[in-house]
Amino acid sequence: MHSRTMRDRAPGWKNCAKSCLPSRAVRFRNNLCPLSFVGVPKPIYIQGILGVYELNQMELLRDVFVWGYERSVKRYLSTREELGEPDPFRLKYRKALTEVIRDVVLQAREDLALYPGLG
Repeated sequence: MHSRTMRDRAPGWKNCAKSCLPSRAVRFRNNLCPLSFVGVPKPIYIQGILGVYELNQMELLRDVFVWGYERSVKRYLSTREELGEPDPFRLKYRKALTEVIRDVVLQAREDLALYPGLG
């Protein structure tokens, strides 16, 4: 088991930007579910970590990991089901749509600056 996946709950590992986010991006790109330890009871997680570090036994931490991953998969799948499939048009023209919306907002700001009575 890689300790990288356990960093979300380990004390002192608050900054995940350099390690967790890129690893999650790879999972998303390969259509894998993200792993989250949100909702894992802290005492059980701590016992699993202590079992590894003090007793060199991975069983409890493995069970916590499996339980947490199964729970993450269920949450991820229900969220994906709620959101539905992405709009192919929006995906294809994402950059162009963003630029058009930006231009509209900027033009509206300019119009308000020129004609304060419009706002």
